[in-house]
Amino acid sequence: MFNDLLKLAVDSGASDIVVKSNKPGYVRLAGRLKPVDMDPITCPEAQAFVDENVPGVFKSKWNDDGQVDFAYAADGVGRFRVNAFHQRGLVSIVMRHIKSRVPSFDDLGLGQTAEGLIKLSQAKDGILLVCGATGSGKSSTMAAMLNWINLNMDKHIVTIEDPIEYTFQDEKSLFQQREIGLDVPSFELAIKSVLRQTISS
Repeated sequence: MFNDLLKLAVDSGASDIVVKSNKPGYVRLAGRLKPVDMDPITCPEAQAFVDENVPGVFKSKWNDDGQVDFAYAADGVGRFRVNAFHQRGLVSIVMRHIKSRVPSFDDLGLGQTAEGLIKLSQAKDGILLVCGATGSGKSSTMAAMLNWINLNMDKHIVTIEDPIEYTFQDEKSLFQQREIGLDVPSFELAIKSVLRQTISS
């Protein structure tokens, strides 16, 4: 049932899938939330989806905190970022499709803005903050910047993600992608160890 809903969402170009117990699935198309013509998803069905797919290391977080973030891969459909949570004692799930192809600046239609992002991508030090509302393109923009570095510079790149979204293939650069909870317990520990993992250039 869930994979059918996800396939429909991906085929229709939806950005988000929302599941609320005892309601049909909803998809976000062109910024608008629309119900899918399907039977309501019961709370036990939503609960079963989380229980069966949440990574083992996150099960205690789900049981103790009543909410959890993880990545889910649907065969033949794609990867999704999942946020599961309780509301009024029922299970709700929000999923966002993670496109398998890492975007380029051209894919994102950034035009002249890309020139500024390329300059930032070549910076040797400092902190760059990519900010914006949910769905505004932060992840895609950062992925495009990393993709440009990967294709044009010989760097050792360490990402710390919760969860991993785009997956990179080594080109000119060498990638190490670490997922919070699966590869390292916390952002704090991951950032501390990055200083030992990176190579100055």
